[in-house]
Amino acid sequence: MRELEDRTLPVEIARPIYYWITARTERLLYDFVCAELLNRSKSYVQRITTADVGRWIASQLATCGKNWSPSVTSRVARGVLAALRDFGLLEGASKKRIAPVYLPVESFAYIAFALHREGVSGPQLVQHGDWQLFLLSPPVVEQMFLEADRSGLLRFQAAGNIVRVDFPAASFGEMADVVAARAH
Repeated sequence: MRELEDRTLPVEIARPIYYWITARTERLLYDFVCAELLNRSKSYVQRITTADVGRWIASQLATCGKNWSPSVTSRVARGVLAALRDFGLLEGASKKRIAPVYLPVESFAYIAFALHREGVSGPQLVQHGDWQLFLLSPPVVEQMFLEADRSGLLRFQAAGNIVRVDFPAASFGEMADVVAARAH
């Protein structure tokens, strides 16, 4: 992120990357989004309450033979909802609901580059589980790759199960320059 921060990107581009980093380091948040919120986003039930999150947390703890007090569970649940609202996945001050998905192509390309630098390539990059953090399905991810290609943020080629993604950068600093040039 330091490379992006040095280029003073608009908050709309930086926020999803901060969210991605946060969710990857906070396993409870990651698991909640990829399991519970993703399923809800595909249903008619778009509203989510502290009690819903608390029940989910309790069920996850039960699988490990653990439990938290109701007050701790409630505070953590409220924190999860607040974080997801702040990062733009939920909307509403007191009554939370799933927000329409919006991931700027610049943010998408930078995250794809970061995943690529971790050794993820080809079809695994399109299918990577981290895209679920943004409530994106593989076909939508593929469309995002095509949009990023059209925007000059990366090069995407796909033919059946063969997928190739190339980046116009070799380092995070270079990729930050590419993203910043597109964003400004």
